Formats: sequence, C-alpha cells, structure tokens
Amino acid sequence: MQSLPIMFRVHEGEVTAIFPTLPHNSRLSTDVTVYVHVGQHSSASWEWIAQTREATETEYVPLLRELVQIYHDCTLLVITASPSRSRRHECPVG
Repeated sequence: MQSLPIMFRVHEGEVTAIFPTLPHNSRLSTDVTVYVHVGQHSSASWEWIAQTREATETEYVPLLRELVQIYHDCTLLVITASPSRSRRHECPVG
C-alpha cells in the first residue's frame, strides 16, 4: 500500500491537511495540494503554510477520519514537528 505524507496545520481556527509531496496542478508553481472540510481540495503556498501552526491530534483527527475515506487505497503518514509523534494511519482511524 502506498504511503501518502500529510501534515495538519491550523490557520484562524481552521484545520488544513497539507500534502507536501502532491504539487497542485500548475507546473509553474511550488504550491502543494491541501484539503479542508469546507472547500475540500485546493492549493497553498509554502509562504502561507509558514504562517500556520501545527495542529494537535485532538484538532486534526476529525479531518483525518474524513481523509481516510477519500484516500482509502493509501496509508496516510502524519508528519509532525516531533518525529517521535509522527504516525501512520490506515482504515479505520481510532
């Protein structure tokens, strides 16, 4: 099963899932694919991401559960600032 790295960040109270290895549709941009509950898939720049903070597990688990349903054919590898807290999530998410 393929692993898909994902980071969860918070900006203005909204949790965003960031896929650092999935470029958004433009060849001319360094933007990456992101996902939020409302609005779903979109893009974000690394400059915007730098203005966010890391989400806590309590904050990101609801969005992770949603993503597990979408990316059911992958293992989601949650990347955190602390490597000891990074973890793999497969269906179903606890």
